[in-house]
Amino acid sequence: GNGTTLECHDNLIDNNITNSDHSIYGLYITFNDSEYKNVYNNTITNITEIRGSATGLYNYHGTLGYFYNNKIQHLIGKSSSPSATIFGIYQTEYGKEMYFYNNTITDLENPGAEAVLGTDWNELSGIYIESSPNIRGFYNNTVYLNGTITGNQTNYGSSAICGFDLYGVDLRNNILINTTASKGTEGKTVVIRERTQGLTGFTSNYNNLYAGIPSPKNLIFWNGSISAQTLNDYKTLVFPLESQSKTEMSPFVNVTTQPW
Repeated sequence: GNGTTLECHDNLIDNNITNSDHSIYGLYITFNDSEYKNVYNNTITNITEIRGSATGLYNYHGTLGYFYNNKIQHLIGKSSSPSATIFGIYQTEYGKEMYFYNNTITDLENPGAEAVLGTDWNELSGIYIESSPNIRGFYNNTVYLNGTITGNQTNYGSSAICGFDLYGVDLRNNILINTTASKGTEGKTVVIRERTQGLTGFTSNYNNLYAGIPSPKNLIFWNGSISAQTLNDYKTLVFPLESQSKTEMSPFVNVTTQPW
Protein backbone atom coordinates (compact mmCIF):
# COMPACT_ATOMS: atom_id res chain seq x y z
CA GLY A 1 0.00 0.00 0.00
CA ASN A 2 0.89 3.69 0.21
CA GLY A 3 1.25 6.19 3.02
CA THR A 4 3.84 8.15 4.93
CA THR A 5 4.72 5.53 7.55
CA LEU A 6 4.11 1.84 8.01
CA GLU A 7 3.87 0.68 11.63
CA CYS A 8 3.61 -3.12 11.76
CA HIS A 9 4.06 -4.61 15.22
CA ASP A 10 2.86 -7.11 17.83
CA ASN A 11 1.29 -9.49 15.35
CA LEU A 12 1.16 -13.27 15.79
CA ILE A 13 1.02 -15.47 12.71
CA ASP A 14 0.75 -19.04 13.92
CA ASN A 15 -0.20 -22.55 12.78
CA ASN A 16 -0.58 -22.33 9.01
CA ILE A 17 -0.63 -25.62 7.10
CA THR A 18 0.16 -24.76 3.49
CA ASN A 19 0.26 -28.03 1.50
CA SER A 20 0.36 -25.97 -1.70
CA ASP A 21 2.83 -25.53 -4.55
CA HIS A 22 2.32 -21.76 -4.38
CA SER A 23 4.07 -19.14 -2.23
CA ILE A 24 3.23 -18.23 1.33
CA TYR A 25 4.46 -15.24 3.36
CA GLY A 26 4.09 -14.61 7.06
CA LEU A 27 4.51 -10.85 6.63
CA TYR A 28 4.80 -9.39 3.12
CA ILE A 29 5.87 -5.76 3.53
CA THR A 30 5.51 -3.64 0.39
CA PHE A 31 5.39 0.16 0.42
CA ASN A 32 6.71 2.38 -2.36
CA ASP A 33 10.18 3.89 -2.21
CA SER A 34 9.09 7.13 -0.54
CA GLU A 35 7.97 5.43 2.63
CA TYR A 36 9.29 4.69 6.13
CA LYS A 37 8.79 1.28 7.74
CA ASN A 38 8.90 0.23 11.37
CA VAL A 39 8.32 -3.52 11.73
CA TYR A 40 8.86 -5.00 15.19
CA ASN A 41 7.72 -7.47 17.88
CA ASN A 42 6.07 -9.81 15.38
CA THR A 43 6.09 -13.61 15.68
CA ILE A 44 5.76 -15.85 12.65
CA THR A 45 5.72 -19.51 13.61
CA ASN A 46 4.42 -22.98 12.76
CA ILE A 47 4.15 -22.80 8.97
CA THR A 48 4.23 -26.45 7.95
CA GLU A 49 3.72 -28.82 5.00
CA ILE A 50 5.55 -26.34 2.73
CA ARG A 51 5.65 -27.55 -0.89
CA GLY A 52 6.29 -24.26 -2.71
CA SER A 53 8.09 -21.17 -1.42
CA ALA A 54 7.68 -19.94 2.16
CA THR A 55 9.11 -16.77 3.71
CA GLY A 56 8.65 -15.59 7.27
CA LEU A 57 9.26 -11.86 6.68
CA TYR A 58 9.52 -10.50 3.12
CA ASN A 59 10.48 -6.86 2.57
CA TYR A 60 10.05 -5.09 -0.75
CA HIS A 61 10.21 -1.30 -1.26
CA GLY A 62 10.86 1.58 1.15
CA THR A 63 13.21 4.49 1.75
CA LEU A 64 14.10 3.68 5.35
CA GLY A 65 13.15 0.52 7.21
CA TYR A 66 13.73 -0.86 10.69
CA PHE A 67 12.95 -4.53 11.38
CA TYR A 68 13.62 -5.61 14.96
CA ASN A 69 12.61 -7.97 17.76
CA ASN A 70 10.82 -10.26 15.31
CA LYS A 71 10.77 -14.04 15.82
CA ILE A 72 10.58 -16.41 12.87
CA GLN A 73 10.39 -20.02 13.97
CA HIS A 74 9.33 -23.49 12.84
CA LEU A 75 8.95 -23.17 9.09
CA ILE A 76 8.93 -26.79 7.92
CA GLY A 77 8.96 -28.18 4.39
CA LYS A 78 7.01 -31.28 3.44
CA SER A 79 9.26 -34.34 3.48
CA SER A 80 8.24 -35.37 -0.04
CA SER A 81 8.63 -31.96 -1.75
CA PRO A 82 11.95 -31.60 -3.62
CA SER A 83 11.12 -28.10 -4.94
CA ALA A 84 10.21 -26.42 -1.63
CA THR A 85 12.15 -23.27 -0.69
CA ILE A 86 12.25 -21.68 2.77
CA PHE A 87 13.58 -18.29 3.89
CA GLY A 88 13.35 -16.72 7.34
CA ILE A 89 13.90 -13.12 6.18
CA TYR A 90 14.00 -12.11 2.49
CA GLN A 91 15.24 -8.64 1.52
CA THR A 92 14.70 -7.73 -2.14
CA GLU A 93 16.90 -5.51 -4.30
CA TYR A 94 14.49 -2.60 -3.79
CA GLY A 95 14.50 -0.12 -0.95
CA LYS A 96 17.16 2.35 0.19
CA GLU A 97 18.35 1.87 3.79
CA MET A 98 17.10 -1.28 5.52
CA TYR A 99 18.20 -2.32 9.00
CA PHE A 100 17.47 -5.66 10.67
CA TYR A 101 18.41 -6.11 14.33
CA ASN A 102 17.59 -8.25 17.38
CA ASN A 103 15.63 -10.74 15.28
CA THR A 104 15.57 -14.48 15.98
CA ILE A 105 15.33 -17.09 13.20
CA THR A 106 15.31 -20.71 14.25
CA ASP A 107 13.94 -24.17 13.48
CA LEU A 108 13.73 -23.85 9.70
CA GLU A 109 13.77 -27.27 8.03
CA ASN A 110 13.31 -28.37 4.43
CA PRO A 111 13.87 -32.12 4.72
CA GLY A 112 12.74 -33.22 1.26
CA ALA A 113 14.20 -30.45 -0.92
CA GLU A 114 16.73 -30.95 -3.68
CA ALA A 115 19.01 -28.04 -2.78
CA VAL A 116 22.08 -27.38 -4.88
CA LEU A 117 24.70 -24.76 -4.00
CA GLY A 118 25.85 -24.14 -7.54
CA THR A 119 25.02 -20.87 -9.29
CA ASP A 120 21.48 -20.85 -7.91
CA TRP A 121 20.32 -20.20 -4.37
CA ASN A 122 19.92 -23.10 -2.00
CA GLU A 123 16.49 -24.04 -0.80
CA LEU A 124 17.00 -23.18 2.88
CA SER A 125 18.37 -19.83 4.11
CA GLY A 126 17.87 -18.09 7.42
CA ILE A 127 18.34 -14.72 5.69
CA TYR A 128 18.37 -14.11 1.93
CA ILE A 129 19.51 -10.79 0.40
CA GLU A 130 19.11 -9.84 -3.24
CA SER A 131 21.70 -7.71 -5.07
CA SER A 132 21.41 -3.96 -4.41
CA PRO A 133 23.63 -0.84 -4.32
CA ASN A 134 21.89 0.24 -1.11
CA ILE A 135 22.63 -0.32 2.56
CA ARG A 136 21.37 -3.49 4.26
CA GLY A 137 22.47 -3.65 7.90
CA PHE A 138 22.12 -6.77 10.06
CA TYR A 139 22.94 -6.32 13.75
CA ASN A 140 22.51 -8.49 16.87
CA ASN A 141 20.43 -11.12 15.05
CA THR A 142 20.40 -14.83 15.90
CA VAL A 143 20.09 -17.46 13.18
CA TYR A 144 20.20 -21.05 14.39
CA LEU A 145 19.58 -23.84 11.87
CA ASN A 146 20.09 -27.52 12.69
CA GLY A 147 17.58 -29.42 10.59
CA THR A 148 17.58 -32.97 9.24
CA ILE A 149 16.86 -34.33 5.75
CA THR A 150 14.94 -37.35 4.47
CA GLY A 151 17.88 -38.84 2.59
CA ASN A 152 16.00 -39.21 -0.73
CA GLN A 153 17.56 -36.23 -2.51
CA THR A 154 20.82 -36.23 -4.48
CA ASN A 155 22.15 -32.93 -3.12
CA TYR A 156 21.13 -30.83 -0.15
CA GLY A 157 22.67 -27.64 1.21
CA SER A 158 21.71 -24.68 3.36
CA SER A 159 22.92 -21.28 4.53
CA ALA A 160 22.49 -19.18 7.64
CA ILE A 161 22.73 -16.10 5.42
CA CYS A 162 22.83 -15.98 1.63
CA GLY A 163 23.27 -13.03 -0.71
CA PHE A 164 23.23 -12.77 -4.48
CA ASP A 165 26.20 -10.55 -3.73
CA LEU A 166 27.26 -8.88 -0.50
CA TYR A 167 27.68 -5.31 -1.74
CA GLY A 168 26.19 -2.88 0.79
CA VAL A 169 25.72 -5.61 3.41
CA ASP A 170 26.94 -4.82 6.93
CA LEU A 171 27.02 -7.69 9.48
CA ARG A 172 27.77 -6.82 13.11
CA ASN A 173 27.34 -8.72 16.37
CA ASN A 174 25.26 -11.53 14.88
CA ILE A 175 25.08 -15.17 15.96
CA LEU A 176 24.99 -17.15 12.70
CA ILE A 177 24.94 -20.89 13.31
CA ASN A 178 24.12 -23.55 10.73
CA THR A 179 24.61 -27.22 11.52
CA THR A 180 21.89 -28.51 9.19
CA ALA A 181 22.58 -31.89 7.57
CA SER A 182 23.92 -31.86 4.02
CA LYS A 183 24.13 -34.42 1.24
CA GLY A 184 25.81 -34.99 -2.11
CA THR A 185 28.85 -33.61 -3.87
CA GLU A 186 27.35 -30.13 -4.14
CA GLY A 187 25.43 -30.02 -0.88
CA LYS A 188 27.11 -27.93 1.80
CA THR A 189 26.28 -26.52 5.22
CA VAL A 190 27.30 -22.87 5.03
CA VAL A 191 27.21 -19.87 7.35
CA ILE A 192 27.72 -17.04 4.82
CA ARG A 193 27.02 -17.85 1.18
CA GLU A 194 27.45 -15.53 -1.80
CA ARG A 195 26.06 -16.48 -5.19
CA THR A 196 28.57 -14.30 -7.05
CA GLN A 197 32.30 -13.82 -6.62
CA GLY A 198 33.45 -10.53 -5.12
CA LEU A 199 33.43 -8.88 -1.72
CA THR A 200 33.47 -5.21 -2.72
CA GLY A 201 31.31 -3.07 -0.44
CA PHE A 202 30.91 -5.80 2.20
CA THR A 203 31.59 -5.01 5.87
CA SER A 204 31.45 -7.46 8.77
CA ASN A 205 32.86 -7.94 12.27
CA TYR A 206 32.14 -9.07 15.85
CA ASN A 207 30.05 -12.05 14.73
CA ASN A 208 29.87 -15.66 15.90
CA LEU A 209 30.07 -17.83 12.78
CA TYR A 210 29.69 -21.59 13.21
CA ALA A 211 29.00 -24.43 10.75
CA GLY A 212 29.93 -27.41 12.90
CA ILE A 213 33.25 -29.24 12.61
CA PRO A 214 35.16 -27.63 9.70
CA SER A 215 35.23 -29.78 6.57
CA PRO A 216 34.68 -29.45 2.81
CA LYS A 217 30.99 -29.86 3.61
CA ASN A 218 30.84 -27.53 6.62
CA LEU A 219 31.94 -24.04 5.63
CA ILE A 220 32.09 -20.60 7.16
CA PHE A 221 32.00 -19.09 3.66
CA TRP A 222 31.21 -20.32 0.15
CA ASN A 223 30.61 -18.52 -3.14
CA GLY A 224 30.41 -21.44 -5.55
CA SER A 225 34.14 -21.38 -6.17
CA ILE A 226 36.02 -20.16 -3.09
CA SER A 227 35.43 -21.77 0.28
CA ALA A 228 36.62 -21.16 3.83
CA GLN A 229 36.35 -24.09 6.22
CA THR A 230 37.78 -22.40 9.30
CA LEU A 231 37.35 -18.95 10.75
CA ASN A 232 41.04 -18.23 10.13
CA ASP A 233 40.61 -19.20 6.47
CA TYR A 234 37.67 -16.83 6.25
CA LYS A 235 39.51 -13.99 8.00
CA THR A 236 42.37 -14.37 5.54
CA LEU A 237 39.94 -14.26 2.64
CA VAL A 238 38.11 -11.10 3.78
CA PHE A 239 40.98 -9.30 5.55
CA PRO A 240 40.77 -6.84 7.28
CA LEU A 241 37.16 -7.81 8.02
CA GLU A 242 36.09 -10.11 10.89
CA SER A 243 39.16 -9.40 13.02
CA GLN A 244 37.05 -9.70 16.19
CA SER A 245 34.71 -12.49 15.08
CA LYS A 246 34.57 -15.89 16.79
CA THR A 247 33.37 -19.39 16.04
CA GLU A 248 31.57 -21.60 18.55
CA MET A 249 28.29 -23.31 19.26
CA SER A 250 26.71 -20.63 21.41
CA PRO A 251 25.57 -21.85 24.85
CA PHE A 252 21.84 -21.32 24.26
CA VAL A 253 19.59 -21.81 27.27
CA ASN A 254 17.35 -24.25 25.39
CA VAL A 255 17.60 -25.72 21.88
CA THR A 256 15.86 -29.02 22.57
CA THR A 257 12.33 -27.62 22.70
CA GLN A 258 11.59 -25.72 19.51
CA PRO A 259 10.56 -23.14 18.68
CA TRP A 260 12.49 -21.58 21.53
